[in-house]
Amino acid sequence: MPSQAQIDAARRNGAKSQGPKTPQGKATSSANSLRHGMTAKAILLTSENPEAYTKLAEAYYVKFQPADDVECDLVDEMLIAKWRLRRDWSNEAALFDLEMDHQTKKVDSEYTKIDHACRYALAFRALADESKSIQLLTRYEAAHHRAYYKALDTLLKLRAQLKPGPDPDQSPAQPEQEPSNAPECTEPVENNLCETNPSSGEPTPAKGQNPGAETRTNGENIPASHENSKAASGPREGGGENSPNHRPGSER
Repeated sequence: MPSQAQIDAARRNGAKSQGPKTPQGKATSSANSLRHGMTAKAILLTSENPEAYTKLAEAYYVKFQPADDVECDLVDEMLIAKWRLRRDWSNEAALFDLEMDHQTKKVDSEYTKIDHACRYALAFRALADESKSIQLLTRYEAAHHRAYYKALDTLLKLRAQLKPGPDPDQSPAQPEQEPSNAPECTEPVENNLCETNPSSGEPTPAKGQNPGAETRTNGENIPASHENSKAASGPREGGGENSPNHRPGSER
């Protein structure tokens, strides 16, 4: 059974229709009366009005605008189920009217004062206890109700499946990239050197460090003036052959 949202959507779509506009649609619409007449001969009783059926059929065809024979068959199923539902309703009223008329003489002889509700209750009890007509009528009405909404649900699902989707050949639009604020570099890659990486292989002195100082492995800086003084003073005492403390025989 379709949801209320699906029913409302079908009503809104049907309300937008202004009838067929293409030549093929107009030709199909002109043949609807013949189709309705053939269906009426197979469905209607001799006591039923064919014009009433045709009017109901035209209303359904204008509402749903079937596009092909498959959708026409589904609309016809809905139409027939709705017509039979209306027949069930009139049949129920006729059953009670006939039973109340059948009980008129008996009820009038037994009751001096009785209203219409009491006559209906007596007729209902007689039909429920002595006949299966009420049970069968209720079963038929439920079956016709299910057939109507099953055809409607099938029609809505068919149209939802046949609805055209997005074109697979059309690639989705790529999001535009925001321009970067970084300056563009016009030099070749191999010559593109940043200021923080000087071109020479010499290390950059740290902040607060003497440019001429040497850096030891433990991070201690040696002033350049100290190294120069060491070089000028020459070797330490006893460290060379020309030293006054040097003894020839002391070397082994």
